[in-house]
Amino acid sequence: MIRFKSEIQKNLPEMKKKELFFHLLEVEDIIQAINTEIHNKFKANPALLLKKELSKWNAIHQGIVSTMDNLDYEELLISYNDPNYKSDYFEGINLIIETLNKHKNEGDINKLHLYIKEITNKSMTQIKRDFL
Repeated sequence: MIRFKSEIQKNLPEMKKKELFFHLLEVEDIIQAINTEIHNKFKANPALLLKKELSKWNAIHQGIVSTMDNLDYEELLISYNDPNYKSDYFEGINLIIETLNKHKNEGDINKLHLYIKEITNKSMTQIKRDFL
């Protein structure tokens, strides 16, 4: 956990999508292992300690998810407004931008908004305001 708090968490905003996704999966594996350990413990005290640790890992997980949602939104908004923009953030995951451009070119604004909501988990009010 110390490595995540000292090295990884402070660098989340500078990471690319695939790096964030890797760390997200890593934290999900840790959370699953702790949950398994909690269910295997019969004594209350060790399980209580594990639950406190689980709570900390859940907070780290939520931080990664929030960072990804915010960076996804920012990059999609920039790409939407500038067709010549090349996103380093989505490097290796070009399908996300390609799908955004496809929906934009089709002219179905509702489909575009739903796609952005699916990727970013932002509110439709915010998406409709920013993606005209």
